Amino acid sequence: MERCGDPEAAKVAARKLHSLRQGRLQPFREFLQEFETLQSKAESGAEVWSDSLKVRILEYALNTELSDRMITVRDAPSDNFAGYTAVVLEIASRLEARESRALGSEDDAAHKSFFLPTPGSQATVQARRPAITPRVCRQGYRYD
Repeated sequence: MERCGDPEAAKVAARKLHSLRQGRLQPFREFLQEFETLQSKAESGAEVWSDSLKVRILEYALNTELSDRMITVRDAPSDNFAGYTAVVLEIASRLEARESRALGSEDDAAHKSFFLPTPGSQATVQARRPAITPRVCRQGYRYD
């Protein structure tokens, strides 16, 4: 099936699509929009691309972390672009949520480190207590 359009613009879009890579911190939804825009332009002057070809190009364009996670997915359809992107979206959203939680906990740790114990505070009082001496049983073994 041929489409009408500028064949030269389609060639340029196809070259850009083949060199497109998802950034390490780039959200997958944002990257997918860019990918689909270029893919649509690339198809405008040529034959319609098969789903399996689009999946292979997208697989190659994913960032390393997402690509590594996709290796473990058994049921990712390689011949259905919409199904494949749905699986990638699910995994990407989980990774992004985990990253968001990790950043939140780092912020909490940094925030807590500013509150050092002051003289007379409970933490300082506990630090001044003498260490408990170990006890020894009749056989000469230590226990605490």
